[in-house]
This record gives sequence, C-alpha cells and structure tokens, in this order.
Amino acid sequence: DLFIIDLQIKENRKPTFAFIKDLMKNRHYKDIPILIVSAYVSSNDISTELPEFNLENTISKPFNVETISTKIKALLKEKK
Repeated sequence: DLFIIDLQIKENRKPTFAFIKDLMKNRHYKDIPILIVSAYVSSNDISTELPEFNLENTISKPFNVETISTKIKALLKEKK
C-alpha cells in the first residue's frame, strides 16, 4: 500500500498538511508510506509543516513516469 498525495487537495475540509499528520498518527495508516507530489509547495514549506516527514518522499510536478516509478519502488522497498 502507498498514499500518493497532491498538496493541492483537501480532505474533509482540513488543510492537506493536517490530513497527512492525521495519516501519520493513525494506527491503521501510520505504517503506509506517503509520497507527496506538488507543483506549488516547496521542500521548505513541507519541512516547516511536517518536520517528521522524510523530504526524500516528495516529488515536484511535472515529473515523468520513470521518476515517480523509481520513488514508488523505493518507498515500497523501504516498507519491507
């Protein structure tokens, strides 16, 4: 399993950062890797809002299929 989250979305009217924090704390989802994609949010913004989040698990738009495929494979391999 893997979450791919675009930082422009909102879930249940919460800011996306809060949604990601909730996923990371939730006992059912905390072990599922998260890949953040965004065209508008910088690594600095992510590290400020989610200091516990591994910035290696981010990808900037636009991206090609090979780039996201490599990231996904790495995240799934880390989980094992």
